[in-house]
Amino acid sequence: MPSCTARALPAVLLSLPARVPLLCCIMVLLLVVVLVLVGLSRMLSVVLSVGSVGISLRGSFVRLVRRSDDDGTGFPSSLRSIDMPGLLGCLMFPADLIRPSRYWLPLTYAPKIPGVLAGTIRQTIRVAGKTRYQAGDLIAFHGWAGKPYRSPWSFRTEYFELREAIPILIMPYGISSVAWKKHDELARLDGISPATGLELGRVLCEYNDIPESGAPGYILRW
Repeated sequence: MPSCTARALPAVLLSLPARVPLLCCIMVLLLVVVLVLVGLSRMLSVVLSVGSVGISLRGSFVRLVRRSDDDGTGFPSSLRSIDMPGLLGCLMFPADLIRPSRYWLPLTYAPKIPGVLAGTIRQTIRVAGKTRYQAGDLIAFHGWAGKPYRSPWSFRTEYFELREAIPILIMPYGISSVAWKKHDELARLDGISPATGLELGRVLCEYNDIPESGAPGYILRW
């Protein structure tokens, strides 16, 4: 004699065709929601900060950056970031998890070039423009054989991973509200010769057009 399970199975099978369209609609709706959320996650860069730990949702992954105390240059020093795959990144764009942003930067300040090539200088200060650097990004340097942007490259370095990307405001008289004369240590780390804050300010203002209102920039360290 057939068991209760055997008798109930045909009834379940007969009811499936009526449920299939509903299940398909639910799956399509969920897929659309996921795609929309992925698109938003790739367009937006959201940063949350609690105490000394920052959480950055960038692209399709989550980046944790812990900021430590002042390292003697007058700016907070951030430890190396930790990248953690976000849910959407794992589902849709796993390749993005291993592709940090890469930048080629010109290096034309002659006293600094040997130290960068030798690895004894691991800092540069850059006017940002529209670029938003983050710890974990990769930067490389190159020189010019002649006139900048109108001649071949004279050298190029390997890529360096940024361990710090500190946003600053470069003013004609200093960085943010701190005068150039108080940035001797920053000048030393940057390979300025002579290593004084006043010379650092002169070089930055000579190589960049710094308006009276200031120019957003970054202290980059690798």
